[in-house]
Amino acid sequence: MFTVIRMARGGFSHAERRTINKLILDEVDAGVPPPQCDHGPAMRFRRVTKSADGSIVSSRDFYACSAIRDRKICPLFVRVGALGLQERTRKTDNKANAQYFFSNEALSVIEKYISKHGYRRVLCLGTPVVHRRLREENNMDAFLLDMDSVVVEKAGTLGARFNMVNGFFFGSEGKEKGSPPELVPAIWRCAREVLLGSEMFAKVDVLFAFPYFSREALVGSEDSPKLVMNDYRVDYANHRTYKADKSPVRFFTRFHELTDLPAASYRVCEKCGGRWVHKANAHCDTCRACTTLHGNKAWSHCAGCGKCTKPELKHCEKCERCLPVEHSYNLFKALTGSFSPDANQRREAENFITAAQRQQGFMQALCRVWIEDQVESVIRQSAAIQVKNGIKNFWSRRVQYDGSVQQITEPGPSGYELCDADKAFVLNNIVDIAVHAKGDAKLRNLAIECVRECIHREYPACWPELLPQALGLIAATEDPNKVMVGLLIVRKIAREFEMKARGRPGHSEGPSPQLLQLGEKLFPSAQAMDTQAIDMLRVIAKTFHSCIQTSLHESLITDHASCGRWMELFLKCSTMLSVPANKLPADHDQRQQVPLAKLQKWTMRNIHRFIGRFGNPRLVAAHETDQNVAVVMTNFAQWWLDTFGPGMTQQMIELLQRRATQGAFVSDQVLYQVFGFIAEAAQHAITYKVIKPHLQFLVHDVVLPVLSFSQEDQQLWESDPDEFIRRQGACETMFSDPRSAAGDLLRSFVTYRGRDSLSVIMASISTDLEAYSRMGDKVDMQACCKKDGALNALENIAEQLAIAAVEKSGKSKRSKKGKKPKKPSAVENQLPDVNALQQMLVNVVLPEFKSQCAFLRLRACSTFEAFISENIEFSQEVFGAAFVATKACLSDSELPVIGEGVPKRLGSEQGIHNRMDEVGGILVLTVLLSPLGLRDEVAAQLTARSA
Repeated sequence: MFTVIRMARGGFSHAERRTINKLILDEVDAGVPPPQCDHGPAMRFRRVTKSADGSIVSSRDFYACSAIRDRKICPLFVRVGALGLQERTRKTDNKANAQYFFSNEALSVIEKYISKHGYRRVLCLGTPVVHRRLREENNMDAFLLDMDSVVVEKAGTLGARFNMVNGFFFGSEGKEKGSPPELVPAIWRCAREVLLGSEMFAKVDVLFAFPYFSREALVGSEDSPKLVMNDYRVDYANHRTYKADKSPVRFFTRFHELTDLPAASYRVCEKCGGRWVHKANAHCDTCRACTTLHGNKAWSHCAGCGKCTKPELKHCEKCERCLPVEHSYNLFKALTGSFSPDANQRREAENFITAAQRQQGFMQALCRVWIEDQVESVIRQSAAIQVKNGIKNFWSRRVQYDGSVQQITEPGPSGYELCDADKAFVLNNIVDIAVHAKGDAKLRNLAIECVRECIHREYPACWPELLPQALGLIAATEDPNKVMVGLLIVRKIAREFEMKARGRPGHSEGPSPQLLQLGEKLFPSAQAMDTQAIDMLRVIAKTFHSCIQTSLHESLITDHASCGRWMELFLKCSTMLSVPANKLPADHDQRQQVPLAKLQKWTMRNIHRFIGRFGNPRLVAAHETDQNVAVVMTNFAQWWLDTFGPGMTQQMIELLQRRATQGAFVSDQVLYQVFGFIAEAAQHAITYKVIKPHLQFLVHDVVLPVLSFSQEDQQLWESDPDEFIRRQGACETMFSDPRSAAGDLLRSFVTYRGRDSLSVIMASISTDLEAYSRMGDKVDMQACCKKDGALNALENIAEQLAIAAVEKSGKSKRSKKGKKPKKPSAVENQLPDVNALQQMLVNVVLPEFKSQCAFLRLRACSTFEAFISENIEFSQEVFGAAFVATKACLSDSELPVIGEGVPKRLGSEQGIHNRMDEVGGILVLTVLLSPLGLRDEVAAQLTARSA
């Protein structure tokens, strides 16, 4: 009799078998049968926790599935002594249930072994391919025991469904989909029972496929037979990496060793008594054996260890053993050399780290260096960076977007996957590492970045304890460092799921009440300009923003009191806090980065998000597909608008008044959000009532100065004109530059409240234009800047002015046939018609093409373009004058006027292409080629050709 047994994957890792869970075979609960699942009766385990010195700290017994140890696949888990043992089952299509089959070469090795020793009857445990090969090609008496119902069904009467771990035969009603783990002692016990006792089992030869690195488990029980590990490397037909030399699986036999192995990869070692070994397995005369267990390089003998070890290991006299990267000296030396000025030392250090990255325990060694206070900060940072890189490169994502869990059993994209022990060590310690890094912001930020990477791969299904741990740190209010770490972790969790829609697995649970309580507690300290409190409030505001990115959590919709407290906190942070003028940096860019400016940017974003999305009754229902949800959200939006809209609008206007009259500092980002808030508020009657009395102030004292050419613009123009040009067309300025928001605010006023605002806007523009005209030939920089702002305002409302002018002239195509035209109001009568608009451009814009102020020459180009693009039929005289003026800008002495003012405008003005195609093309080419010094030459050649 001969038995072929294959150990399947999907069970305990090597570290778990040895250090975490221990199978208990000799203890049962009297009178209480074990729970069952589709895999049969559960097995009893004992989980042992050990301290650093190896002593047992605690232990507990529990029942778990005998076949699948992953509770996400089979959730059976009952602690011993728990009341009401229940069966818990769950179907799955997880790829952990896949079978891997021996290759043809491995099957041939098995056939030769059976034939050579004359075995006639074979029991195949979990080896359907071997069973089919023996039955179909050798007509041998073989019987299959397997858990897979598909292969058993194909075997017919020569097979049965069987769990080799607990000795359970399935009935026809079984629906199991799984594979047994590496519970070796239980397998031998079941094999003994199947073969009707120890006497029969003692006469049976065994060929057992098992990983070489787990060979110690084969001698861990008295039930285990004495097996010999052969050097044949088992190849699998359908496994990604278990191919030929890379396979860690070996055949273990009981009575005989394997012979006649493929000559291409194996040889006979005469010194070992004619034993067949792999060609890379060199004989060690000291050990008197071929000692290479794996790899294509022969292991070398270490006199200090008294045995052969891997070639990449080095013996440490201090530790008295060969160590790869766990040895502190080697690791410290490599981390120090990684930033050495000596190129050779850097190269040697990088080679060491590259070789060590794929060794088990490397991540643990790096983490220990990371938290070592006696080590230099730069070395600790280097270790932290290596940990982060290891997570990004060698840690595949298990938790998918839909909430499912993918079991990682094959190497990742980089060709290597971190072992379970290293992953567990990082997950169990990374939060403590972040807390331990107090006083060093760089180390803490690196730890938080590692947390973010782990969240992306493991949270929440495989790391459920993270959020409770973070909230526990937040509760430790006596330690600001712990609170900040907890807040940062919660922020990363919210950031990971901020774009997931409501109801999707992993969707954020909404802002925690703990964050609200902490924010209210921190506000008094923020008023005293406590930087630490301001930073914490900023993280809270950012977390809240992530929680409301796609939808509102139910707690905010139903609990109006809680929502009101959040709004009050954000409003106070946005409007009641200000940095004293004597503490502001002199540099404009540095002022934008003060802690309070960063806090107010996020609090204003939250307020703007509500009025623009969740507080807009007309808009909020359009984002909901469920009618009942749409009704609830509409009611909430109306409540929010009625409760907070007028008061917040008044606070925003008062903030702008303090900025305009008292010089209060408002950062560019906050000003951008305030303009956006007022633009949204202009749409609603309840909030526009607050805005209407302040229209003149908002337009003339706030918006126009923001649209004007500033001192910062002048400095950038002079110091770096290329950067000035880049910023004029940069997309990011649309979402952060107050000028962009000021233009949006003007357009919002004109679009939604044109009857009230258009005349106010035109009057304010006229005031600045008249002040400039009174200047005469004098160059007053302040008046020039105001005119730039006035022309910029005209650009932003050019579309509305053009529509009004066309309608007033009676040439509108939008009026319905047969409908009596509406009598214009007194305000509309004051607006220019097409002729008046054309005359305004002639009087106000065209002269600035020759202005002494370079930025006004640039503004003239852009303003002319804005009105040309509105398809107004200008007279040939006006168009020709504008074209001649634009052409003159080609020879301008200022690069922004040439680079930004002319090429883009000429390329976009359809009218010029329609009327002067050839000349326009020459102008564009000459401008583009001017940096090469070829402008005059190319222009002359093109002009000659066109003639």
